[in-house]
Amino acid sequence: MIRYKPERLNEVYRFLNLKISKEDELQEIVELSAHIFNAPIAMITLIDGETQFIKTHLGTEKQTITYENTFCQYTVENNEMLTVEDTTLDLRFSQNKYVTGHPNIRFYAGIPLITNDGNSIGTLCVFDIHTKKTEPLQQEMLKSLSKQVIRILEFDLTLQILKDQCAASVKSNNMLLTYFENSSPFHFLVDHELNIIAYNKIVKDFVFKNRNLVIKTGKKITDYLHDEIFISFMENYSKALKGESIVTQHKLGYAEASINWHITYVPAYENGNIIGVSFNATDVTKNVNNQQHLSYQFDAISKINELQASEILQPIEKIKDQMESLSQLVNIDSRDEFGLLRLAVNDLLEKREKIIIINGLNQH
Repeated sequence: MIRYKPERLNEVYRFLNLKISKEDELQEIVELSAHIFNAPIAMITLIDGETQFIKTHLGTEKQTITYENTFCQYTVENNEMLTVEDTTLDLRFSQNKYVTGHPNIRFYAGIPLITNDGNSIGTLCVFDIHTKKTEPLQQEMLKSLSKQVIRILEFDLTLQILKDQCAASVKSNNMLLTYFENSSPFHFLVDHELNIIAYNKIVKDFVFKNRNLVIKTGKKITDYLHDEIFISFMENYSKALKGESIVTQHKLGYAEASINWHITYVPAYENGNIIGVSFNATDVTKNVNNQQHLSYQFDAISKINELQASEILQPIEKIKDQMESLSQLVNIDSRDEFGLLRLAVNDLLEKREKIIIINGLNQH
């Protein structure tokens, strides 16, 4: 059934959730429709699979009607204009509670609201408590007004989509700017002429603190570079402009301390063309210091091991010499104590060899 078509329902719900900006214009259309048919009741409705929602109305205060009790269900299902001059004579409506009871509807004219995607989402309709004949001109005028309703609704929907997209874009842009401004690595975006296009706050603060310079967009990045990195920067910048990504590391001296920088040069693209270079620098001094500290620890451990190995060797050699002398005695090798002593000496020699091997691995 057309009432449950997913694509139709999706459009209905989009319009139901729409904040309409031209309510006055829709109200004028409803009043004009009633005037054309000289009828007391008119409305613009949206219909999902279960309910008719009355969005704009004249002559009634109802907000919703169940689908089964609507006159407009047939207009939506057939996707064409429907006029009923006497509801009591039409089997579809004669037993409807709004015909048999208040307000005792006798006349109905409705036309579907058809979107650009071809879905019937609701109706523009008029009602009367008296039977009446309709003229072709009246029907044509109602059709024309229904198209105007759709134009207004789709205009507002498009406007709302644009507003949502704009808001999402602004939010996303603000998030990126916040991240860019507050990120800890230094970020520069430089064009083909070495002009600074963008930079983040940490760059501005660092340059002012260490160079007593105020960085500005449009200025040459070379005005702010450390002397020791100038040549390297120009070489890597040129490579990045040709599409190559470069990763380097430099240790640069400043008034307060030296800093180890991890630096990247990345081509910046727009619409497939390289518009400049993204220059990024991260302070990795702590990491480098930690690595050096670990290296010092390994060296110290190796020296201790070497010392231990040499200190172990001297008494072992003495014990070994004594054992050689004792072994000259008759049947001394057969004694349990002597055998245990020989095993202990061999064990010590094996451990010393392991220490030497470990030291060799650490040094490599």
